[in-house]
Amino acid sequence: MAHEDPTGLAYPLSDYNRIADEDDHHTLPLGIPTKKRRFEPVHIFTALLSWLCLMAAYITITTHLPLAWYLGFSGQIVVIGFLLGIMDLCTLTVVPYTFILLEARFGSSSLQNYEALLTSQVLSPGAKPIWRLALGFFVVLPFGLSVAYKRFLGGTSSAQITVNPPGQYGIDFPDISAWAPSGDAIYLLATSISPFLSASQYNPQPYPPVDAFPSPYGYNTLLLSGNAAALLDIRTKSYVKRAQASLSNTAGEEWYLNSTVDAYVAMQAIGSDSQSNDRTWFKAVNSSVNLWPAQGLSGAYLWEKPGVSIDFMPSEDNTQCFIGVYENSEVQEGFLTFSNPRYSEYASFRPYAQEFSI
Repeated sequence: MAHEDPTGLAYPLSDYNRIADEDDHHTLPLGIPTKKRRFEPVHIFTALLSWLCLMAAYITITTHLPLAWYLGFSGQIVVIGFLLGIMDLCTLTVVPYTFILLEARFGSSSLQNYEALLTSQVLSPGAKPIWRLALGFFVVLPFGLSVAYKRFLGGTSSAQITVNPPGQYGIDFPDISAWAPSGDAIYLLATSISPFLSASQYNPQPYPPVDAFPSPYGYNTLLLSGNAAALLDIRTKSYVKRAQASLSNTAGEEWYLNSTVDAYVAMQAIGSDSQSNDRTWFKAVNSSVNLWPAQGLSGAYLWEKPGVSIDFMPSEDNTQCFIGVYENSEVQEGFLTFSNPRYSEYASFRPYAQEFSI
């Protein structure tokens, strides 16, 4: 009969491997003792996963990256809460195992300590105070974090968004709710010349003296001198509305729109024979009709009296244009485009067309 040693084993520890080799089907009371790995793969994985969650949380909230702007406050709350849940599971996997190894290596290896560590019972009877504190810390930690991160309110985030194709620009007027001078009729808001009408009707001023240039006038015009002006194309209402629609309902969210400005200079062509020379005129008309997207002559009603309009005809690959103001126009209201050179509007426009080079 084998001697029973103080460890409680039925056989000396050195005999277990020999017995197992002799009979693979022989079941021992404690199984086959093997050397424990210092680092288990599952624990290495959970530690790496926890660090990845920490980095993902930083990416979620940092203002140096655009993710915070796309997620918004509600999205950040959801992502951070999800990542904290994963990190809590990683903690429950690694921490008890680590504490048990520390107890076996440096502690008293009492059953009370092992019971507290295996069950994560802070109030387990007989457990040492140091383990009570350690277990209590990791029990309270996830609750504290779940409350603390929800209190980080406010702050700003930003993202750079490149619109492709670029925004739509032109001579346009702001939305009806954005600008409306007192007493201005609603129909004036349908045309870009309403600022000029409003300025002359409600706040008449003399033409600025020479020393007052450059002087802003109207909605998007800058008078450079007595015979030169600069017109700045603005973002069209449809483009601005699309940008507004992409904003979230979060209070305080706003867009700062920036764009490259291309400047064009128009100079009147002195001594041009475009009005009198049929060959030159029809060449310009055909060039204008074949342009894209302008395609021909465009006219805008000037509101002075019926039949008065200002017409514009680009040509020569947009390096030349003709502008004229005249009566008896077919444009009785609003804005019209004449893409067919057989329209009588071309004949009415020709005597008043002034040629400009771009």
